[in-house]
Amino acid sequence: MRKILSCVLSVFVSLAAFASGTEWQFGFTMPFQSGAWNSEDGMGSFTAVGYGGEVDFIHTTDFGLAWKMFAGGSGVATQSVVKDSGGASFLGGIGFGGKIVDSEKLTVFLTGDLGFNYTDVGYYKKDVDGIKTTDELTLYNFVVGPTISATYHLASHFGVFAAGSLYYTIGSSDYENKIFDSDEPSVNYSANYAGLLFQPRVGISISY
Repeated sequence: MRKILSCVLSVFVSLAAFASGTEWQFGFTMPFQSGAWNSEDGMGSFTAVGYGGEVDFIHTTDFGLAWKMFAGGSGVATQSVVKDSGGASFLGGIGFGGKIVDSEKLTVFLTGDLGFNYTDVGYYKKDVDGIKTTDELTLYNFVVGPTISATYHLASHFGVFAAGSLYYTIGSSDYENKIFDSDEPSVNYSANYAGLLFQPRVGISISY
């Protein structure tokens, strides 16, 4: 692991040495994710829509190459196994690619990204008899896929951008349904998970 981190750091340092520009993107995002899992208890599906924000740091070289780091979070709502529930999702990672358009007014980046996504949704309720129930689903996923981003420069250091990422997600899921003060047993299991995450965003960019 130490050797891998050293190699990644060496790549970043090498690219930074030939840097020709840096861009910060501050965006509003509405992620959509969908997937399924298969366990001994059967198959299940998950679909969620959210809204939140993401920050991207993009570093470019004189040769048009680019690397980036990104992180964001959103609130999510789902209608899947955990009915009518809400929660939060967090995403972060790195990407490598380059500029495919570079003009005075327009810059377009295309990168291949690798990252990690954590999503937790659930609800808590109390029925008319006072029995409390919790229902929770947690996803831990690696993400990989392309991102395309276009920045329109309004001034020398300021612009607006639109971007879209389409990630394949693979990892695990943990589900728990717990009924308090009841003789009914809790239901919980873990299973492999795979799906897709679409992350569109718009916002402002600052470059220098």
